[in-house]
Amino acid sequence: MEKDVKEILRELVAIPYWFVGQSVPNKQLVDYFKEAFKGCDFAEIPSRMTNDPAENAKYNNLVIGLNCKLENLERAIVLAGHMDTVPPFKPYEAGEDEITFADTTMKQDGDKLYGRGTVDMRGFFASVITKLDELKKMNVPVLMSITCDEEAFKMDGAKDIMKFFKEKNIKPQTIILGEPRSSTVSTSHSGFPDNQSDRLMGIVKRQGLELFPKGVGATEARVYSEYCPDTIVFGPGERNMCHTPNEHISLDELTKFGDKLMGLVNEIEKNKEPIVFKTIDYAAIAEKYKKQKQEEDIQER
Repeated sequence: MEKDVKEILRELVAIPYWFVGQSVPNKQLVDYFKEAFKGCDFAEIPSRMTNDPAENAKYNNLVIGLNCKLENLERAIVLAGHMDTVPPFKPYEAGEDEITFADTTMKQDGDKLYGRGTVDMRGFFASVITKLDELKKMNVPVLMSITCDEEAFKMDGAKDIMKFFKEKNIKPQTIILGEPRSSTVSTSHSGFPDNQSDRLMGIVKRQGLELFPKGVGATEARVYSEYCPDTIVFGPGERNMCHTPNEHISLDELTKFGDKLMGLVNEIEKNKEPIVFKTIDYAAIAEKYKKQKQEEDIQER
């Protein structure tokens, strides 16, 4: 009997791994993904969290070819996310009406599934796993990009995976980052301009997907969009639930998200229109963004 999305999410939440201040390697979570995606092509990319290569090897990023070998790929669709969470908030004070279930034992209260990582962002992975058989049958390469250090804000994992893509001649046509956006599509990547092709945005519109309000916080889409401008953020769960003591996701939304994701990737696969992007000087934009952040930090002090 196949596991449903709730059971898969329960198993993922039960595996504690937070990069910031974490001393336990992420091997248990890596092994879970290897079992869930058994038969797929894997590459493990060590983190850069320390100056010790032996220590870094304990914290691995993953690239998974769901229906392909990891080299010489054209028009690939990449499903991206991060495996690390923030630490559980313990001890913490709760009001009388609050349900403090945000730890590694997932609890259910009606339609709400409570636990660390339910929203940010293991719900996305649970959805992808339930759709693995369909993804394997697609006629374009489909990959997973899973980082181990997003919550540390350095985003070295995403940078190293993009380096791996260049070395292996992997050319994505679209990268879908599954950060929580209430199952809507976000195109704005923290100071970087929207550069998605008219082709992709037409597909999003035809799928009936709403656009998430702009001006949201930093995600790895900033890194991915430099390599693949057709990068969007599209994941289940409310963004304001991230990093909260009572983190929870709607089971109804999570159950429906898998079909929405497949609708999107299926139309991307079938669409053969040329992909045309604007020419953007990302180095200049990055420098401008860096200076802006420095000025904001000075003002806060």
